[in-house]
Amino acid sequence: MSSTQPAPAPSLADLVDAVAVLEAEPLSAAGRAALERLRLAVLGGSASPLSRLTTRQRQVARLLAEGVSNRGIAVVLGIREGTAKLHVAAVLNRLGVSSREQVARLVAAVGIADPH
Repeated sequence: MSSTQPAPAPSLADLVDAVAVLEAEPLSAAGRAALERLRLAVLGGSASPLSRLTTRQRQVARLLAEGVSNRGIAVVLGIREGTAKLHVAAVLNRLGVSSREQVARLVAAVGIADPH
């Protein structure tokens, strides 16, 4: 007999990616309504994933969403490039994602208050 292990629960990044894929698809009215419920369940609600970030990390997340490089983040925030790199790593870690693109999708999906 083979024992089957249950599949691991999808990560937040997996769910954000799935919502982004569905948003790009032509859906019926019922499909759009279901997608909106999914988006609210995964990304919305009272505890947005972005609420886990400090003010500085929200600034960095916004810049990441705009496609700004580490060097650009450093210039905008008046910090060293190495410090910007550390902030980027902290944002990725705190959000549980592995890429700048996933941060951008999260920011686009749930929005982020202007930290300035």
